[in-house]
Amino acid sequence: MFGFFRRNTRDFLDWEKEGLSKILQELGNDYGIFVGQLNEVKKIDIDERTLPYMYGLEYSVDFYAKNEQRKSSNFKIEGIRIYNLTADSWMDITLYFASAMVLAYSIDKKKRKISI
Repeated sequence: MFGFFRRNTRDFLDWEKEGLSKILQELGNDYGIFVGQLNEVKKIDIDERTLPYMYGLEYSVDFYAKNEQRKSSNFKIEGIRIYNLTADSWMDITLYFASAMVLAYSIDKKKRKISI
């Protein structure tokens, strides 16, 4: 009856943290601040009804309140290409930023499982 209130969450996996860190480092010095934020991610929020293959990064309320910058621009970086070792092919990643924090990532819907 109340299934539409249900959220799926899971742990932030080591390969996700490592992969996102590498991507942010490769983007240059302007994105270095976001690498440290990944250490504070508590869970991954998955709601494929809203946007398939999008994974939200959940921070503690205290961390979010301390680091949020409401006047900062919201933006996304699309077309980040990484090599998927499991599928032996390239795939696209999109990173989403808001309030001076990295808030989510999405992956090419055709190749969901990745290895770094």
